[in-house]
Amino acid sequence: MPRVLIVTQCCKSKCSVELFPSLDVSILDNLSNCFKDKLLYARGVFNDKIYGTRVVTALSLYVGHEYKALDKCLIYELYLKGIIDFIVISAGYGVVHAFEKIREYEAYMDRKATRTWMKLGLPSIIADYIANTSPKEVYGFFSKTTGYQEIYREVVKHVPRNVKTKIYIVYPKGCRGTSNIMKTLGLVINNLIKEGAVPQRVNQCGIVVERLK
Repeated sequence: MPRVLIVTQCCKSKCSVELFPSLDVSILDNLSNCFKDKLLYARGVFNDKIYGTRVVTALSLYVGHEYKALDKCLIYELYLKGIIDFIVISAGYGVVHAFEKIREYEAYMDRKATRTWMKLGLPSIIADYIANTSPKEVYGFFSKTTGYQEIYREVVKHVPRNVKTKIYIVYPKGCRGTSNIMKTLGLVINNLIKEGAVPQRVNQCGIVVERLK
């Protein structure tokens, strides 16, 4: 049982160079059968967006500003120790484990994609993963106004009442520029996994923490 589950968003910039060849952790392995089937069906709807020929772990694939700022090696070490878990809301795959092998894709969490993933039950799928892995706390890290955040906020409505996990959402405010916002998210995640707390400010950005459950 991990102490903390981190949830964040995917990114446009991708590179199919594997950083963690010894790991292949499918999120499907921790879903109840009905939700596993639901995610597989939903991924099929977006299958035409997948074009890569090489499979690599998601944490390796994503190389945008947030992921460049992330201490990926520390995430790897803490995951192996069972201290943290890490999943990514993906416009192409719905939700993936950080160490799940996936291929490059071109999909964006725009209004249409967000509505489609919501109708396909993505929030309930993520809620099932939380219920089955039982982390003590869940922190979702997102830019302030995105489809990713909309999906994540919906998750709490589907988490069973008997699940005692505390669920938070974290986002920066007062930031200028998309690159700075995304870099800040990566730095805040680093601070949480290193220091055990979310800082009040990073990169001249205020950091908002809301408890959702």
